[in-house]
Amino acid sequence: MKPWLMVVIVIPVGLAIVTLAWLLNVGVDGRTQVRSHSTAGSAYPFTLIDQSGHPFSDTTVRGRVVLLYFGYTFCPDVCPTELGWIAHVIHALGSNGQAVAPVFVTLDPDRDTSKVLNDYVPLFQDHLTGLTGPSAAITALANAYGVVSQRELLDPGKPNGPYSITHSSTIYVLDRDGNQVGTMGSTETVESAAKRLRFLITQGVLLPPNP
Repeated sequence: MKPWLMVVIVIPVGLAIVTLAWLLNVGVDGRTQVRSHSTAGSAYPFTLIDQSGHPFSDTTVRGRVVLLYFGYTFCPDVCPTELGWIAHVIHALGSNGQAVAPVFVTLDPDRDTSKVLNDYVPLFQDHLTGLTGPSAAITALANAYGVVSQRELLDPGKPNGPYSITHSSTIYVLDRDGNQVGTMGSTETVESAAKRLRFLITQGVLLPPNP
């Protein structure tokens, strides 16, 4: 085959692969990038403020398995879906659910104050912790886990107008020592996630997701 002909064929195929990868990673509404850049890592120290206005650090939940999720309360669909899914998974764990600490970190601290979070998190489950704090601290924590987020103005002509936040929707799983041992999300069945977490709680190992 002539070299120029190979280039003509390869370029469109390459573009098609890139486009497919984008569609798989970004929700149709443009708000969700599902894939995480990493699945394991050391504990990352942080101190933020919970929905009651009290300091909350990585050591607050040390000794429990943590389901860590980043989002914001004004999120119209993705965040409610993932937080609701987390609640179902913990319920499916039965008594083992007491060993799991679900944590929701806002990516929108300008609007998501402790009071706003205090009204929001009980909508999903009583034991969900909502965290806010200085933008710099939240950005550092989000970057540590490879979270992707971007503020988007609803009206580009109004710089100080209403906005939404495009963000990744990965749920990070931390072991009892605070180390990230994997990820999960609502594309997985509740039963599969509960089985994996139960093994982590009882045996200290996170099973891979069901194929």
